[in-house]
Amino acid sequence: MGQTPIAFKQGTSFGASCVYTPETGGPTDLTGVTIASAVRDAGYNYYPLVVTTTSPTTFTLIYPFSTLNWVLGTGYFDIQFSFGEGDSSIFYTQSIQLQVLPSITGVYGGNTMVYG
Repeated sequence: MGQTPIAFKQGTSFGASCVYTPETGGPTDLTGVTIASAVRDAGYNYYPLVVTTTSPTTFTLIYPFSTLNWVLGTGYFDIQFSFGEGDSSIFYTQSIQLQVLPSITGVYGGNTMVYG
């Protein structure tokens, strides 16, 4: 895909703050647009994200559960924009690579791990 993966530690909270930048001829903001997003990990497990529009041009993506069981390796996520009100257009962002790395220190399976 020609992009640098985003490194992400297994067990870390997953979320993103996003800014919509309109393309020439595109909608000026996200009013009336339905946004959806999900992560697919290296094991092909599907994790839908909670999308919250915070202004006409900004939104957040949050996975509200533990990521401790996300499969290590390269996963992907993208964002889908669906238009309503007579316009049935749907478009997607580029797929974003997410490199899920193991947690070394911290909580694992509900127990605090101590290394040393």
